[in-house]
Amino acid sequence: MSTPLPNRRDLKARAKRLMLSPLSLRVTLAVVGASLAFFLLRLLLNGTLSFTMASLAQFGDTTSGIYVLDEGINVIFRMDLTGTVAALSVTYAQLRVFLLVNLAFFLLLSPLRAGAMEAYWQVTAGQRQGTVAGLLAWFTQPARLVKAWAVQFCLQVGVGALTFVASTPAMYQFYQFYSTTANWGSYTLSRQMVLWSADCLAVLAMLFGVWLHSLLLPVLYCLAAHPEYSLKETFRRGFRSAQGIRGGFYRMRLSFLLWFFLSRLTYGAMDFFVLPYSSLTAMLYLQEGARLRARQGQEPAEEETDAQAEDIGDAAWPPVADTASWPEDNTPVETAGSGPEDELPAEAPDNWPEDDTPGETPDNREDDGAPADDAWASDPAPDGGPDTDEPQDTPSLWENWEREGEDRP
Repeated sequence: MSTPLPNRRDLKARAKRLMLSPLSLRVTLAVVGASLAFFLLRLLLNGTLSFTMASLAQFGDTTSGIYVLDEGINVIFRMDLTGTVAALSVTYAQLRVFLLVNLAFFLLLSPLRAGAMEAYWQVTAGQRQGTVAGLLAWFTQPARLVKAWAVQFCLQVGVGALTFVASTPAMYQFYQFYSTTANWGSYTLSRQMVLWSADCLAVLAMLFGVWLHSLLLPVLYCLAAHPEYSLKETFRRGFRSAQGIRGGFYRMRLSFLLWFFLSRLTYGAMDFFVLPYSSLTAMLYLQEGARLRARQGQEPAEEETDAQAEDIGDAAWPPVADTASWPEDNTPVETAGSGPEDELPAEAPDNWPEDDTPGETPDNREDDGAPADDAWASDPAPDGGPDTDEPQDTPSLWENWEREGEDRP
């Protein structure tokens, strides 16, 4: 049975509302502002490499290729048909500056981006207020810092390198076309077919890059939702969160392709809108996918209230009393973080049965389990007990709910 896919239009409308929350706005301004500042510093420090277009007459009979010289490297791509040359000339000193500057900015921006994803996740969980101080926590905790570097390295360097490798057939076809088509007289149908094949291969390489990025993106969201997970557990649960909806998640990311292009065109300035919009939509998509899987019986289901159905980002699941710590006289112990409306009565209600078994209350249902919209909730143990490989130091709200539901009479 295939998992039904979430409605992209509804999730995008919900994401637009959530991105206007105070916490989302503050985090977006901080992270995107830092990214633009680093980009300007990269320009000032000569930490960028780019091709320049020049006239064919400036290069004479120099053919296309990569030339390693004593003072640096030259990359030349002749386009005789248009009378231009795409050239990249870089000295070894510039290359060292480029590598050092980009490495430094990667080490600084990766924790900030991970912290931004954590804040966006909190927004989807119902937290609307907050400060940007949480972004700095990723710098002060070495375990978080290393995991943020590792995940961002896979997303940026790994995906970029594999996309470049996938685009080599397209680049070779372009080279074949421009090296054999010196003028419009030689522009035949066979040459046109070569150009079309190069265009198609370039588009396929771009789609492959988007697919690879969408494959790894849930890992970043898993890290944001559960920073206490180990790196191995983060990758395992991140890949698992898109199970059954991976194709739909990929198509959802493709629907933002124009926004990503505009972001590149404006050197990241459009990220003030694109970053929270695309990130919140992707998180909501994974949450809704987890809920739809639960309705099919693939994960423990949870009864929905009207508030849950209205907005999946609201904190619709209050903390539950830990019944395992109740004394024998059935006086419930107040849990930390529970509000006045969630306090259990000091005395047993009159409708409790004579065997001192608490009656069913809104916070004491027999079918309590991990809410379906936590895409990274712990896996149920084979014997029905707690998940032994789950990090136990700082369990999330949904993990507490699952554990306490198992202990309840």
